[in-house]
Amino acid sequence: MRITASDVSRAVSGTLIGQDAIAQGCAFDSRTLQPHEAFVAIVGERDGHDFLSDARERGARFALVQRGRSIDQLTCIEVEDTVVALAAMGQMCRAQL
Repeated sequence: MRITASDVSRAVSGTLIGQDAIAQGCAFDSRTLQPHEAFVAIVGERDGHDFLSDARERGARFALVQRGRSIDQLTCIEVEDTVVALAAMGQMCRAQL
């Protein structure tokens, strides 16, 4: 499924930082991220924001991050809570099926 950063930004009430980008799926583990996927930085036992540079290097098209956590050279969508935003993004994708 192809998703755009601008569509995700609208669906999650986020702020798009950078150029619009198209992803072909998403991942929340930078080790399994495939090129052209979106990365969702989740704070858990480890903080997914610590792996944004890895995601960028692995070819992430854009990332869903908490406000103020964007990095250079990666389109980001800033939100209050990435877990809540991930659920909203899932609803958006399901509605497109």
